[in-house]
This record gives sequence, C-alpha cells and structure tokens, in this order.
Amino acid sequence: MKKIVLLVVLFMYSFSVAQENYKYVIVPKKFSFFSEENEYSTSSMTKAFFEKEGFIVFYDTDEFPSELANNRCLALYANAIKKSNMFITKINFELKDCANKMVFSSIQGSSRE
Repeated sequence: MKKIVLLVVLFMYSFSVAQENYKYVIVPKKFSFFSEENEYSTSSMTKAFFEKEGFIVFYDTDEFPSELANNRCLALYANAIKKSNMFITKINFELKDCANKMVFSSIQGSSRE
C-alpha cells in the first residue's frame, strides 16, 4: 500500500484548478476504500498539498468557520476513487463543487502491488 502514497503524489503534480473561484477544500478524514482514518497518511498529505497551493483546508469532520458553514459553495470537495481488480490497484482523485459537478479529475495512477 506504499504505492498509494505515490498515487497521492501523482495527484499533487497533476493539480491545476483556478484558485480564485474557491477558497476552501474539504478533504475526507477517511477515504471510502480504507479501513482506518488517515491510513498511509493519505488524508494528511492531501491536506498539506492543498495548503501549500494556498487553499484553506478542512477535514470533513472538522468544525467549519461561519463563512463556509453558511455558503458551502466556497469549497471544493476532494475524493479518491479506487478501481481495482485482482492484480492492479487504480486510483484517481476528483474535486467536486457544491452542486456535485466535477471540477477536476487527476490522471489515473496504478500499482501492481
């Protein structure tokens, strides 16, 4: 599963969203295909990347500031999608807006481990 960390890094390099439209990014504390919160540090690495890019980042379990709580459309919602079979794990990251419209999708990373 160390390859998943590599896939997160691939996502980080393929990120190119216009930052002036969105102020916040909300990252899940636990991605749906993991059994524990922040497994393999994927959530914290994703959060650190967006903070480095100038966004204000919150986990989905955090308490939001009043500005974000009143207007959820100020944020993008990050998610990782896992598509696997018996031999290959494939993951890509998506950023969606408040209307569940996909704003950005990364290239698909894969691992044979």
